[in-house]
Amino acid sequence: MRLVRLIYASRSARPLGMREMVTLLEHCRQHNHDQEITGMLAFSRDGFLQVLEGSGQRVNALYHRIAADPRHHQLALISYGEVVEREFPDWNMAALDVVGLGASRRAAALLKYGTSAVFDPYSMSATAALRLMVAWRSEVVPSSAGESRMPADAPQIA
Repeated sequence: MRLVRLIYASRSARPLGMREMVTLLEHCRQHNHDQEITGMLAFSRDGFLQVLEGSGQRVNALYHRIAADPRHHQLALISYGEVVEREFPDWNMAALDVVGLGASRRAAALLKYGTSAVFDPYSMSATAALRLMVAWRSEVVPSSAGESRMPADAPQIA
């Protein structure tokens, strides 16, 4: 199967706390590692923008699992297609808390790639969504385990 990249947006069916997000990310990272899927997730308190990269069969299966997950609603496929290389080859799932970026850094990036300083992946083109995620890649800080966690100035979880 060929290498593909899938980008989607969704909203959380209910607000997720930071502890729940960390637990979810740990599970996703292990699953993605086992399936050789890489990517990045940007999230706010109620919305997600995610890039998934890997074999078409595995990425498709994961997307169908996400679509069936009751924690998501308003799932929207932004982009899907074959690619020649991964943008996030070193991360099973980089994660960025958009709120943790701080207002000025968040607004600057969102205005560069969209029409508003509000995190609304539904209003972005596929190209803009990918470029935003690539730009935000530098905001992700590696954890002690080698996987990414949150921005450097994000609140720490006790």
